[in-house]
Formats: sequence, structure tokens, C-alpha cells
Amino acid sequence: MRQAAVVSVFFILMVALLSGCAAGSYSGRSEEPALDRKFSLTSYIEEGTQLALIVGVRPAGIVKNQGYVPFEIGVANRGMEKLTITPESFILVDENGNRYPVVSSEELYREYRRVDVDRRLGEIFQVMLGKYQTYTLVPSNFTPSFDAPSLVPNAYIPRYGMMYDLIYFPEPETGVRGRRFELFMNAPELENPVFVQFRIGGKAGQ
Repeated sequence: MRQAAVVSVFFILMVALLSGCAAGSYSGRSEEPALDRKFSLTSYIEEGTQLALIVGVRPAGIVKNQGYVPFEIGVANRGMEKLTITPESFILVDENGNRYPVVSSEELYREYRRVDVDRRLGEIFQVMLGKYQTYTLVPSNFTPSFDAPSLVPNAYIPRYGMMYDLIYFPEPETGVRGRRFELFMNAPELENPVFVQFRIGGKAGQ
């Protein structure tokens, strides 16, 4: 009888403990979609067997109230025969589903004169060189500047090749700091776009 009572008490305690754990786990869940994994301190990566897409958000988190938002981009071709990338390959999507195309180099030249400064804020290029040491760096320059004035509007990336660049989007009315975004990339060789889910550091609205 005593042994049966002990077993009953033990069973009740275990049920209570498991219920408490389940309730705690449920209450800690977030309905917000997961972000992609970090590539460096302020960058995110979506990496598959065929290619990797990297977005660096450090410039976007520092530049404020300029009308344009700079992002570092990196693409590594891990298995496709080739990839053809242009500025039109990229679309930025905000939390509300609004879509933003890349700002043209002509518009930036007329309206914005700090591209060289923004380039110095980046961090993913050196990290890419370390991770993809055997890859060939393909020239591209979607955003000409004083230091790099020649426009290179197409990047042709062979298998085991990679590219790095800086691109700009119109600044959303809500701002970017503390906000969640998705960067989509398409190419003629891709059946479906590839995208990275990320957040820009700082408090929302700043």
C-alpha cells in the first residue's frame, strides 16, 4: 500500500513538472519568422548547396536620414554553372510587404555623394575572403563613386566564383533601425529567387 502511494505521488509530481515545462516553452515562443543565421557581427547568410547570399547591414544601421539605405551584398556560386547578377536582381521587402527596387547609379550620382564613406563602413568583404579562400572574385561595381568611378553593371559568376558590392534602396518611411527585412535575389539561371531574412540593429524608429 505504501509503495503504491509513493508511486502515485511520484506520477503526480512528474505530470506537474512536465506541464510546467510545456507551459514555459509555449509562453517563450515567438510568432515572428526566424532570421537567417549570422555570417559576421552585422551580416546574415542564406547558404545552400548551389549558392550563398550574404547581406551586410552595418552601413544601413549607421547611415541616417539620407533618403537612401546602403547594404553590402555578397554572392558565392557553390555549384551552378554560372550566375548572372545585376542591380535589378535585388528587391528589398519590409515588414509590411512593401517592395523596394535598387536605386539606380544615375539617381545616386545626382542626389547622394557619400558612397565612398559608406563603403568604408562595410565588414563582410574580408570575412568572405576568409570563408571562400579558393573562390575567384568577380569584378562588379553597381554603385560607382569618386574612388571607383567605372560602372560595372553585370556580374558573371562562374562556379566557385564570388562577388561583393554595395547597393542602395529608398529609405522606408518607417526607417530601418530595429526593423526586419528580406532581401530577394533573382537571376536568369535560378528557378526561384533566393532570399535572406535579417534585422538591422538599433531601436525601431531611430
